[in-house]
Amino acid sequence: MFKLIGLIICVASIAVVADAQGGVGMYLDIPALVLLFGITLAGMIVGYGKQSIYYFKLAGKDKIPSKDLLPALNFFNYISRLTFYSSICAFFISSIVILINISELTMLGPAIAMTLLNIIYGLIFSFIIIQPIKHSILLNRLKADAEATASTQGK
Repeated sequence: MFKLIGLIICVASIAVVADAQGGVGMYLDIPALVLLFGITLAGMIVGYGKQSIYYFKLAGKDKIPSKDLLPALNFFNYISRLTFYSSICAFFISSIVILINISELTMLGPAIAMTLLNIIYGLIFSFIIIQPIKHSILLNRLKADAEATASTQGK
């Protein structure tokens, strides 16, 4: 429940600031999202293949086998870093495309602002979605270990 409340507070904060600065629409760039998630998804498939699905399923479980804990944490660290690095690659790709196609210097400012959205999307996805999933896995495992220890000491 607290995770959901935290996520709602985060999204609401971003939406309020975005709305106050000219509207939420100017912060949405579908090509940037497609580029970011395309690079991230490709890197995830190349790096982990079918195991990716298994680790995402593990994230939803309350009890994680100890043999899977470290690989799952490594997977989510990998995805977090990959998302951030993908955002930097998407920033440069967008910058090159914009600089090649720009005809008026007055359009350079808004164009650069759009390229910066790639980095913002990467940071949001990496640190507001992926890292909390990783920490949830770790906390669930610690909670399960504490319960197991308490039940064995009670006997």
